[in-house]
Amino acid sequence: MDVLPVDLVGVLSDCDEFEKLLKYHALSRRHLTPEQQNQTLETFVNQLWFNSLSVLCKRSCALSKLSAPPECFAAMLQDGDDADRTLQALLEDWRLLCLAEQSPVAQDISKDIQTTVSPPMRLAFQCFESGQSAVGQELLLAMVGTMPDTKFIEDLHQKVKTDALANANRKQSPCHIQNVLINSNMFEGRGVPHTARLNKAAFKTHWKRAKPLKPGIVFNSRVEKMPSFYSKIMGTKTWASLSEDALARSAAAWQWLRVFSRKHLKQRNVKLNDSCL
Repeated sequence: MDVLPVDLVGVLSDCDEFEKLLKYHALSRRHLTPEQQNQTLETFVNQLWFNSLSVLCKRSCALSKLSAPPECFAAMLQDGDDADRTLQALLEDWRLLCLAEQSPVAQDISKDIQTTVSPPMRLAFQCFESGQSAVGQELLLAMVGTMPDTKFIEDLHQKVKTDALANANRKQSPCHIQNVLINSNMFEGRGVPHTARLNKAAFKTHWKRAKPLKPGIVFNSRVEKMPSFYSKIMGTKTWASLSEDALARSAAAWQWLRVFSRKHLKQRNVKLNDSCL
């Protein structure tokens, strides 16, 4: 523990923000008394220490996802004894999840567990339980092997920023931002089906009997009625937001549930809600 903060400070000392603070501190020596200089340096060190611990805590919480589904079952994608042991662990986790969701006294811990159990993971659980291991492995490979495309999100944000710089005197409305994103060609460039973008073929499919408009006439889309299921697009949010704290709580809930079952703590008069979660 004595070496870790020093190494972490050494890494963070290369950041531009801390370099700026060091320069400001060096300039302040010309105008501050020795006592004020010590206070300024102490404030800087405290901020550096707090930021270092914050980065370490956030990283640790993010890495806790490796002990929760689906990452903890990655060994099943390889042949060998590890795959067989991981399959037994997967079936045991699925059994514990079903029991927790059905138990009235385990609703709090089941909510934390469900944070890392996505609908595809639940489907994979059911595939392995029914003996369809090949289908379950395909789902598991898709979840574990597909990394989040953060570059895609950054490129979308860049499209909006570029449009804002091109029209500095115009305020971007939500409708305009949506139009920029829809016509950014980012989805098509990655081979992702972009069903929200309306093209000529889709328009003619829904309005086959539309009469050709005369030149100079604008089609008024607000008089057209969309299918009823479109009204549920902006419905009430029913899922929990992912964060470092939520991932850490979910991983801790999984570990506590496994230990509670493996150690037979119920027979020792230990309650499931006795955890510190």
